[in-house]
Amino acid sequence: GVYIIQAHMPLLYACKFAQFKMQMGFLVSAVNDLIKEVKVKKIIVMWDFNCTYRSLIRFFPDIQKFDRLSPKVPTCIRTNILKYLYRQNIDHIFGLGFELKQSGFIEGMSDHRLIFVEVE
Repeated sequence: GVYIIQAHMPLLYACKFAQFKMQMGFLVSAVNDLIKEVKVKKIIVMWDFNCTYRSLIRFFPDIQKFDRLSPKVPTCIRTNILKYLYRQNIDHIFGLGFELKQSGFIEGMSDHRLIFVEVE
């Protein structure tokens, strides 16, 4: 089977180190439990992390074991207040055990670009 973990990191948590670290701890624990205890071979982790990949690996170094599947484009450019200051890629999709066919984004009813991946 395929396991999917999807969540949202509220911007207020991303701005507060203690809450961010707590949420990242939950994610790390959940992913590690799936891999080690359940012996999952295929997993997708997608999350509106509200942080860049570089910042993410400081809190979750094991994410580097996953393939970074999502497009590496700025994703927060639709938020009126932030689009001029925060043109970075802060939404990510990671996978383990998949081959990437394509990735991209579409514009939709969100303050972020809607990213997608197609995997085999």
